[in-house]
Amino acid sequence: MKEHQFLAEWSKWQPNEPPHQFPGDEDILAELGSKEKTRVFRSWEEYYQAPDFCEPGDTRLHLGLLPQPFIGNLRTAKVFVLMLNPGLNPNDYFAQYAQPGFRQAMLDNLAQRNVETFTFLDPQFAWCSGFRYWHSKFSKLIEALADNGGRSFSQARKEFSKWLATIELVPYHSRHFNIGSRYIKRMKSAELARSFVDEVVIPRAIAGECVIVVTRKVKQWDIPAGSNVIIYNNAEAQAAYITPHSRGGARILQFLTNLN
Repeated sequence: MKEHQFLAEWSKWQPNEPPHQFPGDEDILAELGSKEKTRVFRSWEEYYQAPDFCEPGDTRLHLGLLPQPFIGNLRTAKVFVLMLNPGLNPNDYFAQYAQPGFRQAMLDNLAQRNVETFTFLDPQFAWCSGFRYWHSKFSKLIEALADNGGRSFSQARKEFSKWLATIELVPYHSRHFNIGSRYIKRMKSAELARSFVDEVVIPRAIAGECVIVVTRKVKQWDIPAGSNVIIYNNAEAQAAYITPHSRGGARILQFLTNLN
């Protein structure tokens, strides 16, 4: 079966010197850069020594970090969470520039090479911001899966991490997002992400093979709701909770429980 262009293009993408840009995004990112909506740091030291380090109002796309269009094994995942873009925490630069093992894991993820679990639920990366964010978001759901299956929390987390994948509409990190929809629509990376969801993930959901939870930029993702496609409304999207008592979390829990 022919690989979808979304996976094929990212698997062959090679990070050289920053700025890190997906082929086809260069013109729009240059335009955003001319409006001071992008920033490039080339090392952890350069970032933490910058005069605006950790500035709370930072809305720029950070092109010194590896893009993060998805996390998890997109070929085998049974739970897809659709997001807007990866966030920004101070230790993201430390993780990618000072921790070669972590950087290699992110490159393997991009190439979809030896991806057995969701990177940000892997205990060896518990020190990184991605683990803290995603583990906090899914901890109650994992706890419920553990209780339902008579397993330890650790066992349930490992099992859940095999089924989980996230896809970002925009693959570039930012502390806060302030890029207009007209720019997103022109990004090749966003176009391919939507195409992959439309052509691969949604048919799988309709066939009962996976469940999708759309938490961010619902209008931009533009996909229909269904029994296995949960679309968050504006109020739900603000916090994007995925717990046993949220619509998305409840459907995920039911879906994965029925697998066993």
